[in-house]
Amino acid sequence: MKKKPIVAVDAGSFETRVIVAEEAPDGRLQFRGWGAAESKGWKKGGIINLEAAEASLRKAVEMA
Repeated sequence: MKKKPIVAVDAGSFETRVIVAEEAPDGRLQFRGWGAAESKGWKKGGIINLEAAEASLRKAVEMA
């Protein structure tokens, strides 16, 4: 059975960050990668441009 990644996203007004881990056989989390990208499309905690926000998230995910 293939393990599914565990992904955490922090999408803020300044930077979008992503961390990827997976569960080890002993139940602990194993770090697999991280990525960060300049946030675009956000203002005061709200999305003002969906396409720009999506592009920032995609870039951070690709880096991770």
